[in-house]
Amino acid sequence: MYIDANFIEVKKDFIRGKGSTSIVNDAFLHTKAPISELHPCLETSKFKFCPAVIKIANNFSINEYKHVCKEVAVALKIGNHRHVCCLLGWTIYLKAYSLIYEHIDGGNLLSWIKCYANGKEVVTDIQISKILWQITDGMEYLSMLGIVHKDLAARNILITKTFEIKISDFELASFCWIDSLYYSETNQKLPIRWMAVESFCQIFSEASDIWSFGIII
Repeated sequence: MYIDANFIEVKKDFIRGKGSTSIVNDAFLHTKAPISELHPCLETSKFKFCPAVIKIANNFSINEYKHVCKEVAVALKIGNHRHVCCLLGWTIYLKAYSLIYEHIDGGNLLSWIKCYANGKEVVTDIQISKILWQITDGMEYLSMLGIVHKDLAARNILITKTFEIKISDFELASFCWIDSLYYSETNQKLPIRWMAVESFCQIFSEASDIWSFGIII
């Protein structure tokens, strides 16, 4: 999944977002993405010489390396799904571990909702139903793979210009254990407003993701 940084053109003036651990910029991929060879299909074949986004870690440390490895492992398990944002590969950019994702030409669900809240246009029931169905379709796929997202929120749901939903941000995602649960062993920064009650005891599962989905609704 490694991509040489020389093949990645980072557009520093186009910042998608900033967080406590990373910054996301628009980019352009001047090669073929490794995901297209690991999961060959019509959808992944388009990931070559294409727009992308790059998530650059704020620190160059062993913890950041572990986070990148974990996120890559989750992405490899996911492969490609029409309602999940696809990881194209990873690199080291300016001495920082970085992840390269597919470019989504719309904003995120939270921004979309705020745009309508401040305008005169009305969000129809059909639009709401379409959004919610696509989220459930993507999350059902993740659940079938034994993956818990742990940070399902409107800010992490991207929308294309053709109104297609893409679930993103797998920084906290984990694989379930044999009992279909995930027990967190470390203290992480977690999205408290979206967390199920049992998650305050560091227990996560498909059910806790469903709770977060309820908050989105």
